Amino acid sequence: MRIFFIGAAAAVMALVLAVPAFRPGDEAVAAGVPSPFPEAPVSIAHRGASGAAPENTFAAFDRAVRNGADVLELDVRPSADGRAAVVHDRTVDRTTNGSGEVASLSMNELARLDAGHRFAPQRGYPYRGTGEKIPMLREVLARYPETPLNVEIKAGGPGFARTVARTILRSGAEDRVVVASRSHASVAAVRRASGGAVPTGASTREVVTFFAASRLGLSGLLQPEYGRLQLPATYRGIELVTPELVSAAGRAGVPVDAWTINSPKDMARLKEMGVAGVVTDRPGDFERF
Repeated sequence: MRIFFIGAAAAVMALVLAVPAFRPGDEAVAAGVPSPFPEAPVSIAHRGASGAAPENTFAAFDRAVRNGADVLELDVRPSADGRAAVVHDRTVDRTTNGSGEVASLSMNELARLDAGHRFAPQRGYPYRGTGEKIPMLREVLARYPETPLNVEIKAGGPGFARTVARTILRSGAEDRVVVASRSHASVAAVRRASGGAVPTGASTREVVTFFAASRLGLSGLLQPEYGRLQLPATYRGIELVTPELVSAAGRAGVPVDAWTINSPKDMARLKEMGVAGVVTDRPGDFERF
């Protein structure tokens, strides 16, 4: 992360040199990229209601919708046959009764696994054998036709990112989906493949650049290609989501989402700060609070 900050600061200084008339503190307002999510503040259910049901399954997504979540967040990886499988980890070992890398298993093989097998051992594995599976992205899009989704690409590079973009477009869901990824190459591929029709979140490079620019009072120089700025509230003791960052993002027309927040106290603090969305394992708590 330190290397990212150094690189981001260098990029910001290059912008300053390119626009010599700009002075720190100048306020340049950018239009930003339209976001399809509801008005702030919104609860973004992290892998569904993953505190109450097995993550990235229909059980977790159904529970989140029942609990009033505004947005469903999920992860996608490529299966061996190139499908967009809804699963977080590189392997299936932690969450299913199977073993092996997601990329080495076909979608049919993934779908046969019990995705509720390892959930909540302290409660006697209540979802074992209940039929929960690893779904495909297109199945999630079809099951929740009115629900906004935040789809994070975990692997697969630009080629898989283009597959994700095409899946969203074919489902007619571009007006309710934001695609996120730490990989700049992946979000750039989604933007190109969709002609800008599918909004994306900021890549890690873009997050760090905006953070550094906001610290220097230079965020007005940036022209964001992303629809949302999504980042952890803190990182290794550094507070990333601050009133100053939220204000700078607001001037740039970019909503800020903080992750992953499960404490009611932190939810209240971030709401008061003006964040647009809170990514949480417990969307019901957010709605009640």
